[in-house]
Amino acid sequence: MKARTVQRTLFFSYFIPILLTVTFLSLIFFIYTSRVLRSEEESNLTDVTDKIISIIDSEISKMNNLSLNITNSAMLKENITEYQNLLDEGLQPESTEVYLVARDIANMLAMISGPIKTVPQINYIDQQGLLIGSGTYNLIHKLPIETAEAMIGIDREYGKRHFSGSIRDPLAEEAFQLYKNQEYISLFRTIFDLQNKKQLGVIEVKQFSETIFYGASKVPKDFLIFSQDNSQIFPPVVEKSATYTQLLKSSPGTGIVSFKNPATGEREIISIGKCREIGWTILNITKERNILKPVYRFLLVIIVSGAIMFIISTTVAGRLSRLITQSLSQLNGWISNLHWDNLSSETPANLEAISQLSEFEEIHQEFWKMNRKLNDSMKLVVKERTLQENARMLALQSQMDPHFMYNMLTTIGIMAEDGESENIVETISHLTSILRYTASRSRLYVPVKEEIAVTKSFLTCMKIRFGNDLDYSIVMNKKAANFMIPKLIILPLVENSMKYATDGKPPWKLKIAAEADDSQWSILVEDSGRGFGKDALENIHNIITCCDEEAENQLNFHFDGLGLPNIYSRLKIYFNDNVDFQIYNSSSGACVRMGGPVGGA
Repeated sequence: MKARTVQRTLFFSYFIPILLTVTFLSLIFFIYTSRVLRSEEESNLTDVTDKIISIIDSEISKMNNLSLNITNSAMLKENITEYQNLLDEGLQPESTEVYLVARDIANMLAMISGPIKTVPQINYIDQQGLLIGSGTYNLIHKLPIETAEAMIGIDREYGKRHFSGSIRDPLAEEAFQLYKNQEYISLFRTIFDLQNKKQLGVIEVKQFSETIFYGASKVPKDFLIFSQDNSQIFPPVVEKSATYTQLLKSSPGTGIVSFKNPATGEREIISIGKCREIGWTILNITKERNILKPVYRFLLVIIVSGAIMFIISTTVAGRLSRLITQSLSQLNGWISNLHWDNLSSETPANLEAISQLSEFEEIHQEFWKMNRKLNDSMKLVVKERTLQENARMLALQSQMDPHFMYNMLTTIGIMAEDGESENIVETISHLTSILRYTASRSRLYVPVKEEIAVTKSFLTCMKIRFGNDLDYSIVMNKKAANFMIPKLIILPLVENSMKYATDGKPPWKLKIAAEADDSQWSILVEDSGRGFGKDALENIHNIITCCDEEAENQLNFHFDGLGLPNIYSRLKIYFNDNVDFQIYNSSSGACVRMGGPVGGA
């Protein structure tokens, strides 16, 4: 049935061109605007990154120039040489002579740094691990562990500069409570004698980390600073460093990169830059969704406007097309409700008032003429169909060999002679349920649990008859219990298992398993008898093949009372060929398995 209607046609003839136009223009706008915004944001990120680099380079340059001025001071070198000679002569750092020279060194460091004091602390560190400070703390101190660790890797041969990461200074914290928990960046450089041959020690120029990063911290962006070994320097919180370490390793260098953050799953635009003075890497980060926020807002406006336009268009088109669709809907209702049991031979009295259009009135008149003809024809068809269906049902029932009933009647007679009244009552009760179930013609398809229930009644009767010689098991999960199957599918298989399996020596074992899940269903009937012979199996498969090739003549097929072709044909009819029907010999005996995909009916 086509989904197109007059009302839909009238509506979409106006709405679709508008919708396509708005969608096309919105798409063009989105693509163009997103590219422009992305380009502008990338340019902005690059500018901010360059600004941060410039700020950091400026502070590092000040520290570098100061360290060069100190290491090139001849007077300072003379004082340090005198200081070293006194120590070499065996004088202690606490002696007056050493103290006076150390004071001169501290004063010289303060004088070189100038009155503005661009850095909070300058230190001279000698070869013995003693420190002469100038700034926050002065004169001779034992070298702190933090400073000693930061000096690892310093170039003592050529005097190249060496930077630390963010470290704390316990001497400054001890001198001033205000500097508690402060962090510093230190620049170390080896100082040589006047002939630039002998190492006199190390000059350390310290600057507050917050001073170096002060300008960068005022930039309203999310940025990170990494050292040359890819460890995070700023901000001091290091939660993010692991996320971007792999990016730093794989990044080709500076520029703009698109990066999917594995921690958040969001895509980010990152500007990468490097400080010229110190080689630090700057990551300036912004989320891609923040760039496109204005575009998404515009799309929201378009969607809301489109929804409003859709409602208005639907209302207008509905009112305009109601005159036509009312008659069509009425005719469609008649046709939809057309069924053999509600055909009428009379035309409605108010047929002219239903439609205000003469063309539809003529169609309605013709429909009711057809209705009267169908009514007469269906009466004949129903009679023929009823007779045919009854004949088919009788043919199917006749193939289900009820030989067990005769055996059970004989068993009941024997139990009556032996006075087993309780067993007789129970057997007759189960037998009555079986007869009522098999004789009922009200339903062709039943849930598995009903088929299992009547099968269990049959097996109970067999158990009463054979006692411990018969052992059976029934397994059924919840999904299989309500699964619909053709009636009399399991019971005939169990009946035939009892017929042929009991030819051997007891105990006789019988297994019934019904399983189903969201995708598959299966039913298994397995006995412990001799199984199918080779010729019997081949004959069964040939007959089933004939059932597939000559489905219309399936009532003519029968195999030694088993009714297997009958069961197979009904399964195929119900499940639309989506059924797997297997007959084989297992390790225990004969086995019949049927199954298929759920929803195959």
